Amino acid sequence: MKVSKNENISVIEISGLDRLEFLNNIFTNDVSKVSNKNSIYTCLLNPQGKLIADLILSDYKNNFYILCYSEFTEDLIRILKIYKLRSKIEIKDVSSSFQYYFVDFENLKTTLNKSEIFAGNSFVSNNSLLVIDPRLVELGAHIITEDNLIDGQEYEINNEDINLNYFKNGVIPSSILSKLKKVYPLEANIHLLNGIDFKKGCYIGQENTARIKLKNKLSKR
Repeated sequence: MKVSKNENISVIEISGLDRLEFLNNIFTNDVSKVSNKNSIYTCLLNPQGKLIADLILSDYKNNFYILCYSEFTEDLIRILKIYKLRSKIEIKDVSSSFQYYFVDFENLKTTLNKSEIFAGNSFVSNNSLLVIDPRLVELGAHIITEDNLIDGQEYEINNEDINLNYFKNGVIPSSILSKLKKVYPLEANIHLLNGIDFKKGCYIGQENTARIKLKNKLSKR
C-alpha cells in the first residue's frame, strides 16, 4: 500500500465505562454510531456554538480514538477534562505511540474492493486502524499504526500533500479551520460533510447550531 506520512495529526484515547455517554453529550455527531467497523466525523463547539475542533472519532481495541489536527490537541484535551467532572473516563494523548498516514482515493481503489469503499468504513488489523474518511470517500483514508503494517504488508511512502487533496475536493482542511476564529460549523459546511446530527440529543453549542439552521441565519459561508 502506498501512503503519505503526516506529522501534524494527533491521536487521543478516550477510555472508561462512561466514554460513549460522555462524548455523546459533547460532540455534534451521534457517537453511538461508532463501532470497530464505522467511524464518524464530528466537532467540539463552545457554548456559543463556535468551532473549537473538528475530528474523526473511531473505535480501536474497545476504546474511542480521536484523530485531530495537532493545533487542536491542547484545547481539545483541556476542554474535555473540564467537562469530565465525575464521569468514569480517561483522556490520554497517545500520539507518541502511533504514526499517522494518509491514503489518497486513487490508491485506495487499488487496495480495497469497491464494495468496501464507503464513508466511515473502518478496518482494524493487528496494531493498525484504517478509516475511510467519513466526510467524502474521495478524501481517501486515514491510518494510525503502531507497527507500520496492515495484513503483514509494510507501507510504501509517497509524498502526497493531504491539504491539496482536501482543496481539490472542496473541503476546508483542519489546518485552515484552526486559524479561523469564531467560526460556526455551518459556515464551514461541516453539516454538509456528515459532521452534525440534527436528530440526536443535546450537545455543547447545540442551541445556536439548531437556530442557525432552522432560521437560515448564515451570514457567510
